[in-house]
Amino acid sequence: MRMMVMAGTTLFGFGFHHFMDLILVSEQYQVWICVYPVVLFMAPFGAFILSRINIEWIIKRLCVSAPVHLFTVLCKDRRTRGWD
Repeated sequence: MRMMVMAGTTLFGFGFHHFMDLILVSEQYQVWICVYPVVLFMAPFGAFILSRINIEWIIKRLCVSAPVHLFTVLCKDRRTRGWD
């Protein structure tokens, strides 16, 4: 059910920006066309796989990977801005 809500929200947002705001540019259309088939098939598959894994393992993995990801992004941002 959560996947349906997320998909509906995405479609609503895309439609709103396309028909009401008129702010989408061609690159956004191209990205959306490339991404939606991947999300359409892989999101339910990922939800199925994660439903079979112990929730404590997932939480521990996120608690380790989130700070590592934040650190690597900050280091990359520091190099691109010339703060070294």
